[in-house]
Amino acid sequence: MIPLAVCFVVALLFQTAAADQRLTLQEALDLAERNHPALAAARSLIAPAQANLVEARAALWHNPELSMEVRHRELAQRESDDLTEHDAAVGLTQTFEIAGQPRARRAAAEASLEASRYAVDQTRFEVRLEVATEFVDALQLRRRLETEQASAELFHQAADIIAKRVKAGEDTRLDANIALVEAERASTQVMQTGDELARARAKLAATLQLPPNVLPEPFGTLTETGPSYRLRELLGSVARHPRIQATTARVLAARHQLTLERAARIPDVTLGLTYSPERTLDGTDEITTLSFNVPLPFFRNNDSAIAQANAELMQSESALQSAQRDTEAAIRVLWQRLTKLRQQKARLEGIVLPILQDTQRLSLVAMRAGEINVTEFLLARRQTIEAQRELADAQAQAVVVRLELENAAGWEKGGAPPNGQQNFPIRTKESP
Repeated sequence: MIPLAVCFVVALLFQTAAADQRLTLQEALDLAERNHPALAAARSLIAPAQANLVEARAALWHNPELSMEVRHRELAQRESDDLTEHDAAVGLTQTFEIAGQPRARRAAAEASLEASRYAVDQTRFEVRLEVATEFVDALQLRRRLETEQASAELFHQAADIIAKRVKAGEDTRLDANIALVEAERASTQVMQTGDELARARAKLAATLQLPPNVLPEPFGTLTETGPSYRLRELLGSVARHPRIQATTARVLAARHQLTLERAARIPDVTLGLTYSPERTLDGTDEITTLSFNVPLPFFRNNDSAIAQANAELMQSESALQSAQRDTEAAIRVLWQRLTKLRQQKARLEGIVLPILQDTQRLSLVAMRAGEINVTEFLLARRQTIEAQRELADAQAQAVVVRLELENAAGWEKGGAPPNGQQNFPIRTKESP
């Protein structure tokens, strides 16, 4: 029993070394929303978009220009010395857009701000899916570790029974060697699974941005619930997905930007008003000048900017079409995968696993009674282990695929977009 004891000690070390912070799924999701750098980066883009909108809503896009002029004049006189005068003038000029540019600029800025906000929701979807997937993987490995530990215990019990029967002359030395090798292989599998669990927890800690000396311990029981929606309902919710809405807002922004660049072909009008008092020999003349300036678009007509804006519009429209097509295709594929996984899980739970568990119990009794040999017992046990692994994998995959399905469709309870608060369809129940 020494190898088994060592095995359990190593597995216990894997468990306790990462037991610094126990987390349920909801707690992990809350941590991710506060700490994940991708979300922080997405939120940081809202402030520039808001500032851009504030500038676009300004009363005048071009600031007024104030000018001051100081003149030194020498007035020539025939009968006396020349007279020197110093005059000052003040002027104000303002450029006006006359082709609807302010309206198009405001609309483009508003659409860009909406795109930034939806991009935050889209990033939140992706982050929560990433965290939930890693959480499920860690829990699945924890469950597999428990299965491997139970299997190792049973294999070591079988090895002890065979060793006693060899001493009694009831079995051969070959049977004892086979049983001992299987027991050691089971102990090795426990260590490997414990190592995978430790790495999965470290990966989850990095995603949650926990301190380097803290590892999360995923805690709870995952249950993949039945569908509360139909395929056509998921497909109908695609248009409300933050990814689609963000892309749609970018298309609107590009359209308004193209309108703005086309309107820029019409020259702006600049009005100027200047006041200049000028002293003369007979007194002071007050001169007020009103100027009207319009550039003549003979050589440069904003063609380059219009072509660039038109290219960006075409690219954004293509991106929207691709996003809608890819999202719908992904939903259909994930729906089929989830259906098959549920069928596989139901078959394993309802038919295969109960039979194998009964076979395992009967094989252990039969081996102790000498009715079957070691090979037959190991075959029955291996089948049970493989079935349990397949069931655990199918359950974990069903949960992950459902998460991916609802993330792809932007689905939440009630079929409404989450507005930043996705509610994943897995239940967490703390152990007593």
